[in-house]
Amino acid sequence: MGGVAYRLISGLRNRWRSTVAITALVATVFGIVMSVAAGAQRTATAPDRYTSASEIDIDGVVTQDEGGSPRTDEIGALAGVESIEAITFVFGEVVGPSADDLGSLVFSGSPSVFDLRLVSGRQVDPDRDDEFVATQDFVDATDARFGDTFEIVTYTQQQVDSSGFDEPSPEGPRIEATLVGVVDGPSQLNDNTPIAVVSASLVQMPDVGVSATFNAIDLRDGVDLAQLRAQLDTLPGSQGLSLEPAEMVSSEIRRAVSTQARGLWLLALAAAIAAIAVIGQLITRQVRPTTADRERLGAIGFTNHQVVAVSMGLAAIPIVAGSLLAAALAVVPSGLFPNGFVRIVEPTPGLFVDWSVLAGGAVVVIVALTLWTFVSLTVAGSMVHSPTPSPAVEALATHATSPAAATGTRLAFGRFATDHGPARGSMVGVVLTIAGVTAALTFGASLDRLIDEPFRYGTNYDAKIGDNGAAGLPEGVAERLDAQPEVASLILYSDNNARVGDTTMPLLGMEIVRGEGTPTVVAGRLPVGNDEIAFGRVTARDIDARIGDEVTLVGDTGTASYRVTGLVVVPGLGANDGLGDGGLVTPTGLMKIDDNAVPTAAAVQLRGGVDDLVAAMPEFDGIPDAPYVPSAIVNVARVRAIPFALAALLATLALLTVGHVMVVSTRGSRRELAILRSLGAQSSWIGRAVHWHATLFTSFCVAVGIPLGVITGRLVWIAFAQNMGAIETPVVPLVAFGIAALIIVTLANVAAAIPARRARRVRPAQLLRTE
Repeated sequence: MGGVAYRLISGLRNRWRSTVAITALVATVFGIVMSVAAGAQRTATAPDRYTSASEIDIDGVVTQDEGGSPRTDEIGALAGVESIEAITFVFGEVVGPSADDLGSLVFSGSPSVFDLRLVSGRQVDPDRDDEFVATQDFVDATDARFGDTFEIVTYTQQQVDSSGFDEPSPEGPRIEATLVGVVDGPSQLNDNTPIAVVSASLVQMPDVGVSATFNAIDLRDGVDLAQLRAQLDTLPGSQGLSLEPAEMVSSEIRRAVSTQARGLWLLALAAAIAAIAVIGQLITRQVRPTTADRERLGAIGFTNHQVVAVSMGLAAIPIVAGSLLAAALAVVPSGLFPNGFVRIVEPTPGLFVDWSVLAGGAVVVIVALTLWTFVSLTVAGSMVHSPTPSPAVEALATHATSPAAATGTRLAFGRFATDHGPARGSMVGVVLTIAGVTAALTFGASLDRLIDEPFRYGTNYDAKIGDNGAAGLPEGVAERLDAQPEVASLILYSDNNARVGDTTMPLLGMEIVRGEGTPTVVAGRLPVGNDEIAFGRVTARDIDARIGDEVTLVGDTGTASYRVTGLVVVPGLGANDGLGDGGLVTPTGLMKIDDNAVPTAAAVQLRGGVDDLVAAMPEFDGIPDAPYVPSAIVNVARVRAIPFALAALLATLALLTVGHVMVVSTRGSRRELAILRSLGAQSSWIGRAVHWHATLFTSFCVAVGIPLGVITGRLVWIAFAQNMGAIETPVVPLVAFGIAALIIVTLANVAAAIPARRARRVRPAQLLRTE
């Protein structure tokens, strides 16, 4: 035991600089990894912490889907309701000083229903109809200040029922309103459209056109949502009242937050695996005795266990000290998380210490690096003292194109007496990092294609006409569109909500007039009979519906059963955000539960551009070229850089590992190179052999890592897209992989230039004398 302690103290004294350097490396690299992991956990828990910190007490939301006067007082009088607040969508526009429509939505009532919190200014006086608050988007778009006055114009209910926003001249009441406050909240993440909210007195004015009213309910003690649903069903027209559990943060936003959190966890996990492989083999090479050292220690009585104990002692200090420092350093950048859009649902921004992640991360790093080092040392200790040539390596070297290539093959894949270990450990690290780069690029390219190709998330039309809810399409529009030669495909949609059990979902009725612009089917087929239905993946998962199942839907005027025929990417129309949400039936299928269902929107695919349609039908001037983008895609687009950030991080680790391998391997084979020099090998020949070493080593790692990464990236992407409800076909960017492989091999040769130069300048006599 005394010999082990002496050897350990001597090793620490002689290697203290390298020990400090490795400790700093462990602390820096894993500090970054732990900070990302802590950020991922902080991001994932933000919605729940936001909800817990909210002062708003809401148990459920009753949505009055049809227009007309809000039924808030009637609902509030139910026995199970403790309190109620409401907000109503008004068919109106905010007009600026130049009489231009500012493009904001108008609501009347309490902003807290949407969890829009006051961030500056004050709330509207409920007794005044000449004040309003607006979201930050409104203020940013208009450069408005408190005290600025705008005109709010409204449509009459008759105009709404006839044409909705398609009416050119609003004829409802007009008010002059002053901006008094700014509100913001997670609901704004679903839709970036600016919102203006006035007091409830606006909807009490005569002949104001309104649509849905949202009623936030606080239940009495002992009453649950099922009992409230039963009480709602006693009201006349209860089919038009849908009930959902209250969500301070909507399910769409939670999915988007979860997507970002998973991306950060993936970044942290992949970086951790690569870092463990890279730093583990670096530590192992620093503390592992060479074959010659083992022989000398064995000659003075050291057993293999004692040799391993000395090496583990040398490794323990940088591993433990570096991991603990990493946990401390990870707190410094915690204020950067959650980043992007998720910051709006972070209740306590700033420095944040997540002891569970940091302490757990430190333990994981210590255990992982210790196991890596122990296994490597144990395997090395079980090997024969004099390394024997590998038959496979010798076979490759024998068939090499030149003597320099043969020597490079042996340098890349062999082991020498003065080397600190075989190439296998280094290969594992490089292969894992290259696989991570490839997987990240595959995922990132697939995500980019999803965002950039709208049909993959359900927007498979060039223009959408109508979509004004109960107003329906203007009379004769469908016939005129059908007659236009510019229209390649015409699909008419009607929409409403339906209940499946306690779940309310958007439902579209689809009428194919002509063309092939139907929603994309991901499994099964589209419904063709009036008793058939297809679901988006998310809704099918939520209600546990599978192809072939029978489901019962409750609508405004009836109840009917449908057979599930397929899973589709639902277009975003009406109240449906699209993508994986909602269901699709035929027009007659929708009328089974809604006698008043009429086409409300026309989706067209054009042979030319939208301008050609406007030239033929000038009344549709202003139809936007930009396709509808569901909120899930908007939020995913905010984190599209994460896969490429991961790829860059892993590529850096791969290059550092390759550079380290070149230096250490060349130094470990210096005796063999000296013998070759003494046998007459020229300096240039030695340099070519070292560059062959770099080329063959990295080429092998690339050849194994890229296919492994492609498989991993495809599997991760398919699971991700299916979870969203989008088309899951992945992209395999072969050109990018080829360029990346070429860059890695080239940079490996650049990294090999220094050891090649040293190998060319070695003095054989002096080296062989010391050996």
